[in-house]
Amino acid sequence: MDIRSFYIDNRATRSIDEASDCIYKRQMSYEKFRLYESNPLYSNMKYVAPKSYNNEYDTFTVQEEDTKQGDFVEIIYYWNIDTDVYMEIANGVLVREHPMISTINGTKALPFFVRPLGKKNYSIYGRGLCEGLLMFNSEVNNLRELLMD
Repeated sequence: MDIRSFYIDNRATRSIDEASDCIYKRQMSYEKFRLYESNPLYSNMKYVAPKSYNNEYDTFTVQEEDTKQGDFVEIIYYWNIDTDVYMEIANGVLVREHPMISTINGTKALPFFVRPLGKKNYSIYGRGLCEGLLMFNSEVNNLRELLMD
Protein backbone atom coordinates (compact mmCIF):
# COMPACT_ATOMS: atom_id res chain seq x y z
CA MET A 1 0.00 0.00 0.00
CA ASP A 2 1.34 3.43 -0.93
CA ILE A 3 1.84 5.48 2.25
CA ARG A 4 0.94 8.64 0.28
CA SER A 5 -2.61 7.28 -0.01
CA PHE A 6 -3.11 6.47 3.68
CA TYR A 7 -4.33 9.04 6.22
CA ILE A 8 -4.66 8.31 9.92
CA ASP A 9 -6.15 10.20 12.84
CA ASN A 10 -3.63 12.87 13.88
CA ARG A 11 -4.34 12.24 17.57
CA ALA A 12 -2.58 8.88 17.34
CA THR A 13 1.02 9.49 18.39
CA ARG A 14 2.15 6.26 20.08
CA SER A 15 0.27 3.48 18.29
CA ILE A 16 -2.50 2.86 15.82
CA ASP A 17 -4.71 1.74 18.71
CA GLU A 18 -5.11 5.42 19.68
CA ALA A 19 -6.58 6.29 16.28
CA SER A 20 -10.34 6.49 15.96
CA ASP A 21 -10.49 6.75 12.18
CA CYS A 22 -8.44 6.36 9.02
CA ILE A 23 -8.78 6.91 5.27
CA TYR A 24 -7.30 5.02 2.35
CA LYS A 25 -7.52 6.36 -1.23
CA ARG A 26 -7.30 4.16 -4.28
CA GLN A 27 -7.79 4.58 -8.00
CA MET A 28 -9.18 1.95 -10.35
CA SER A 29 -10.33 1.94 -13.94
CA TYR A 30 -13.92 2.88 -14.60
CA GLU A 31 -14.58 -0.42 -16.41
CA LYS A 32 -13.35 -2.43 -13.43
CA PHE A 33 -15.44 -0.32 -11.06
CA ARG A 34 -18.58 -0.99 -13.11
CA LEU A 35 -18.23 -4.72 -12.27
CA TYR A 36 -19.36 -3.89 -8.70
CA GLU A 37 -22.86 -2.97 -9.95
CA SER A 38 -24.05 -6.55 -9.56
CA ASN A 39 -22.85 -6.66 -5.93
CA PRO A 40 -25.82 -6.09 -3.56
CA LEU A 41 -23.57 -4.33 -0.99
CA TYR A 42 -23.10 -1.37 -3.34
CA SER A 43 -25.71 1.27 -4.12
CA ASN A 44 -25.84 4.61 -6.02
CA MET A 45 -23.52 3.19 -8.68
CA LYS A 46 -25.38 4.94 -11.50
CA TYR A 47 -24.46 8.36 -10.05
CA VAL A 48 -20.69 7.80 -10.20
CA ALA A 49 -19.18 9.67 -13.14
CA PRO A 50 -15.66 8.78 -14.34
CA LYS A 51 -12.65 11.08 -14.10
CA SER A 52 -9.76 11.35 -16.58
CA TYR A 53 -6.07 11.15 -15.72
CA ASN A 54 -4.24 14.46 -15.56
CA ASN A 55 -0.74 14.86 -14.11
CA GLU A 56 -0.36 18.50 -15.11
CA TYR A 57 -0.45 19.89 -11.57
CA ASP A 58 1.14 16.96 -9.70
CA THR A 59 4.37 17.85 -7.93
CA PHE A 60 5.65 14.26 -7.95
CA THR A 61 4.77 11.41 -10.29
CA VAL A 62 6.27 8.00 -10.91
CA GLN A 63 6.64 6.40 -14.33
CA GLU A 64 3.46 4.34 -13.93
CA GLU A 65 1.44 7.49 -13.23
CA ASP A 66 2.86 9.28 -16.28
CA THR A 67 1.66 6.56 -18.68
CA LYS A 68 -1.89 6.15 -17.32
CA GLN A 69 -4.70 6.75 -19.77
CA GLY A 70 -8.49 6.45 -19.86
CA ASP A 71 -11.17 6.98 -17.26
CA PHE A 72 -10.83 6.10 -13.60
CA VAL A 73 -12.68 6.24 -10.30
CA GLU A 74 -11.09 7.44 -7.06
CA ILE A 75 -12.40 5.38 -4.15
CA ILE A 76 -12.06 6.63 -0.59
CA TYR A 77 -12.30 3.94 2.08
CA TYR A 78 -13.19 5.36 5.51
CA TRP A 79 -13.24 3.55 8.86
CA ASN A 80 -14.40 5.17 12.13
CA ILE A 81 -14.44 3.28 15.43
CA ASP A 82 -16.35 5.95 17.42
CA THR A 83 -19.35 6.01 15.08
CA ASP A 84 -18.94 2.32 14.11
CA VAL A 85 -19.01 2.96 10.38
CA TYR A 86 -17.24 1.74 7.26
CA MET A 87 -17.84 3.74 4.07
CA GLU A 88 -16.70 3.70 0.47
CA ILE A 89 -17.00 6.93 -1.47
CA ALA A 90 -16.43 6.83 -5.24
CA ASN A 91 -15.81 10.22 -6.89
CA GLY A 92 -17.79 11.94 -4.16
CA VAL A 93 -20.75 9.52 -4.20
CA LEU A 94 -21.41 7.27 -1.21
CA VAL A 95 -21.64 3.76 -2.68
CA ARG A 96 -21.28 1.56 0.41
CA GLU A 97 -21.94 2.05 4.13
CA HIS A 98 -22.32 -0.44 6.97
CA PRO A 99 -21.08 -1.02 10.55
CA MET A 100 -17.47 -2.03 11.04
CA ILE A 101 -16.70 -5.73 11.25
CA SER A 102 -15.63 -6.90 14.72
CA THR A 103 -12.44 -8.76 15.46
CA ILE A 104 -12.43 -12.29 16.89
CA ASN A 105 -12.90 -11.11 20.48
CA GLY A 106 -15.77 -8.75 19.54
CA THR A 107 -13.91 -5.42 19.67
CA LYS A 108 -13.81 -2.88 16.85
CA ALA A 109 -10.40 -2.08 15.40
CA LEU A 110 -8.94 -0.39 12.33
CA PRO A 111 -7.89 -2.92 9.67
CA PHE A 112 -4.26 -1.72 9.55
CA PHE A 113 -1.14 -2.00 11.64
CA VAL A 114 2.07 0.03 11.71
CA ARG A 115 5.45 -1.67 11.59
CA PRO A 116 8.24 0.95 11.97
CA LEU A 117 11.94 0.06 12.09
CA GLY A 118 12.47 2.27 15.10
CA LYS A 119 10.42 4.46 17.41
CA LYS A 120 10.18 8.25 17.11
CA ASN A 121 8.72 10.49 19.78
CA TYR A 122 5.34 12.00 18.86
CA SER A 123 5.06 10.11 15.58
CA ILE A 124 3.13 6.95 14.87
CA TYR A 125 5.18 6.11 11.78
CA GLY A 126 8.61 5.97 13.44
CA ARG A 127 11.85 5.59 11.54
CA GLY A 128 11.55 4.25 8.04
CA LEU A 129 13.97 2.35 5.87
CA CYS A 130 15.55 5.50 4.42
CA GLU A 131 16.30 6.94 7.84
CA GLY A 132 17.74 3.63 8.96
CA LEU A 133 20.13 3.61 6.00
CA LEU A 134 21.36 7.22 6.43
CA MET A 135 24.30 6.27 8.63
CA PHE A 136 25.23 3.36 6.36
CA ASN A 137 25.03 5.64 3.33
CA SER A 138 27.48 8.12 4.88
CA GLU A 139 29.93 5.24 5.51
CA VAL A 140 29.70 4.17 1.87
CA ASN A 141 30.26 7.77 0.75
CA ASN A 142 33.36 8.04 2.98
CA LEU A 143 34.79 4.81 1.53
CA ARG A 144 34.08 6.00 -2.00
CA GLU A 145 35.80 9.30 -1.35
CA LEU A 146 38.83 7.51 0.15
CA LEU A 147 39.13 5.32 -2.94
CA MET A 148 38.94 8.34 -5.22
CA ASP A 149 41.74 10.12 -3.32
